[in-house]
Formats: sequence, C-alpha cells, structure tokens
Amino acid sequence: MKNPEHSFEPERPSEFLKIPESYKPFFVEKGGKLCDTLYTDKVEINGAIIPELFVIQSGDEIRLSDEPRFAEPNYEGYQDENGQNWTTYELAPGLEHYAVIFREGKPTYVFDNHHHALFAWQEAKEAGILKGNIALIRFDEHLDMLPGKKSPSLSRKNIKEHIEQDILDIKNFTVPALENGLIQTMYFFSGLPEKDFKEIAKKKNSANLEIQEVGALVGQNRFEDITKQITQDANSLKKLMDELKQKGYSIILDIDFDIFERPHDENLLEILAEASHIADITTCATSPLYTSQEKALERIKHMLAPKTTS
Repeated sequence: MKNPEHSFEPERPSEFLKIPESYKPFFVEKGGKLCDTLYTDKVEINGAIIPELFVIQSGDEIRLSDEPRFAEPNYEGYQDENGQNWTTYELAPGLEHYAVIFREGKPTYVFDNHHHALFAWQEAKEAGILKGNIALIRFDEHLDMLPGKKSPSLSRKNIKEHIEQDILDIKNFTVPALENGLIQTMYFFSGLPEKDFKEIAKKKNSANLEIQEVGALVGQNRFEDITKQITQDANSLKKLMDELKQKGYSIILDIDFDIFERPHDENLLEILAEASHIADITTCATSPLYTSQEKALERIKHMLAPKTTS
C-alpha cells in the first residue's frame, strides 16, 4: 500500500485548470506551456511560418515576430468589393505564436492571418462549445468570401492540412464553413454604413465572385449586413446576440482588426470587448499588410483585459 505522504502527482501548468474538460484532449505540454496537439511544431510553407498555438492566461503573452506570414494570395484580374485589384503576393511579419485564452470557460483565439479562424471554429465545435445552429458575426474590412479552391470536409486535421497546402487562404476560408453546415447564418459589419451589401448582392450577373456568394446567401436568408444598424445604435450588437441566444444559436464573434482602418464609432473597441463576453467563441486576426500589427495587438490586449467592476 502506497504511503500517501510519498505519493506524487505531476504538477500541471496553471492554465490547464482553466480549460473546459472537453478541450483538454486537444492540448499537450511543451516547454512548460500547453500547446495545441496539431500546432506543436512550426511549419514552413514557401518561406512563411505557421507557428505553434499556445494556451495563454493574459493578452500580454502575445508577441509580434519578425518571421513572415502569408498575407495576400494572388488573384490575377480579381477585384474586391471596393473595386481594388488583387494582383500581388506578399509576405509580412506576424505573431511569434498563435494563442487561445479561456475566459469564463469560453475561448478567444488570436491569429495573424484570418483563415486560421476556421480551424478554431471547428475545434470549438468538436469540443462542444459550439452546439446546434451557429451564427457567425464578422467585423472585417473585407468579405473574405471567395469560393474555395477545394472545399475540405471539416475536421481539425483536414483544415490544418489545407492551410499548409495553401488551399485555404485569407479570401476563401468562410465559404467552406457555410457549405459544410458549420455555420448556418452570417452577419457582417464592414464599417461602411452607406454601402448596403445586401442590396449589392441582389445585382444579377455580378463579375465579383464574392458578391455572387453573398447573393446566394441573401436568397437563402443566411446573410445580413449589420453595419448601418450598429453604426446608428451601439446597443444593437448586444440586442442581436441576445436574440440569437434566445433562439438557441451558438455565436462566433469573428474580428479582423483591419476593421479599424475604416472610420468607426470611437466606442467600437468597447462594443467588441463586451460582445466577446457574450459570444461562445471569439476569433481575432491581426491581418499583416492590412493594418498596423502594433496597433492591432494593442487593441486585442485591451479587449482581453479583465473586466473592471465599478
């Protein structure tokens, strides 16, 4: 019989205690920290590094890196919703590591390039954080809704492999989530209240592939442009999320911090911070090339700061 005085239980990292039980199988210890089992090693693709994904306890643990990331696919001849040509292929510095922090048992992920968010959504689904019908609420300067080069069957492993193979990128990662039923409905904030994407999407024979995708979703009542209502009423986002919760939806709050490159209400960051406590999962992208990485990281850390009580 073992003497209880001499029994020894290996000490786990303190952040392990803050992870929901259903999430724990996804992580292993590495260098004294918890690392996602599918992101345990850096992967290099054509000179661009995909870093490890660590569990963190504070936004202060997220740091910028000098290593480049994929930041702009080359869609020769393609124009975005603003009529801008996308003809360059560039690399840019990003994050030293990817991160997930659990607040009130709910995950907030931080990536540099936006398409890794699809991995996070699937992970949350497999962990049981996202249940039933799922609504995506996106704040982004761009739609990110080009048709996929190849729509993967959704699993963490398949999504990671498609990212590594450059099949999934920053412009085409959303449509697979809608096509495969991961997301049932989508709400979009572009920062341009005078531009009604719902009306634009109704135009027939559009040469813009993203607008065609949006038009199809509009016809199915699966896409809504919420820019105008949030611009006019700062409380409308909370109202929308409360209504979705009452209808039984799980909610993904998806923020590309290039949204701050457009004019916006000075309280937008506070609105997003509050919304991140309501959402079941929040995904954040710092978007190399599209916005200052220093400013994006500063805003993310502010959003992740503990709530103050008056």
